[in-house]
Amino acid sequence: MKDNLENKLSMYLAVQKVCADNNSVWSGLPAFATSFSAFESKIGDIESVRLIQEQDTTGIAIDKSVLKEELADKAIEVSTAVHAYATEIGDNELLESINYSRSELLKGRDTELQSKCQIIHDKADAIVGSLGDYGLVAADLTELQSRIDDYSDIIPKPRTAISNKKTATEDLSLSFQEADGLLKDKLDKLIEQFKTSDAEFYATYFNARLIVDLGRSGSALRGTVTDSATGDRIVGATVEILETQDSRNANKQGKYGFKQLRPGTYTVQATAKGYEAKQIPVVEIAEGQLNVLDIELDRAVKEPLPEPDQQQPIN
Repeated sequence: MKDNLENKLSMYLAVQKVCADNNSVWSGLPAFATSFSAFESKIGDIESVRLIQEQDTTGIAIDKSVLKEELADKAIEVSTAVHAYATEIGDNELLESINYSRSELLKGRDTELQSKCQIIHDKADAIVGSLGDYGLVAADLTELQSRIDDYSDIIPKPRTAISNKKTATEDLSLSFQEADGLLKDKLDKLIEQFKTSDAEFYATYFNARLIVDLGRSGSALRGTVTDSATGDRIVGATVEILETQDSRNANKQGKYGFKQLRPGTYTVQATAKGYEAKQIPVVEIAEGQLNVLDIELDRAVKEPLPEPDQQQPIN
């Protein structure tokens, strides 16, 4: 799994732990309980699918290579006996039908090796009673057929493994999208109910929502500012770290960034024209890490204009 997804999964697990530790706070809110259960289920899906995606297929290729070598060796052992017998009796047709060198068997396609070895087996099987003097018995043909069958079974496995990994990667991408949706559209909204009643849970939740990029160096903070309803990027939004009074404006992609921050705990505030200001009270900046904080802003509710006083007619 790519580093950015590993970082995001770590964030999911942090959120899961915070919510689980504060079960008594939200257990009486059915909507939160339902959304959290769905979120936990999605984490389980991600962890199951990643096992398929990250499965090492090297062993399959090694097994196939070993079986290929063993099959070619046994086929040559059988064909050598048939070759000697055909030469002895002057059967040129039989001689040519099994006249393959080991290198010829190995350089062909998988299915070609399979079919050539099957021909060698079948030709030898038809005259097995005459091959005893040439060091070949029925048990040798049984062993050859077994190796042909084993090789036939493993031929599709590398391709199947690749296909399975591709499908798993697609499933993983979808699962992350769905988990993000559960956070942004459900839990991030429902947690607002605890902003005043349980400020510690609220702050700890949003601190857990930070994505910490363990693959980067330097203490920094970056993210994207979006419309909470539409997901559109908010160009020109102002993001400020209140403790340092340092601010950044979101670029054309709605992205902002702070570099060379001192490790510590900060309060981050985002504002934009036409939107309600949002304050994230506890943002942990870890030393030597890039922290990701995406911010969603709600559109400001316009107050209705007062109706103008009706003027009295002049008599």
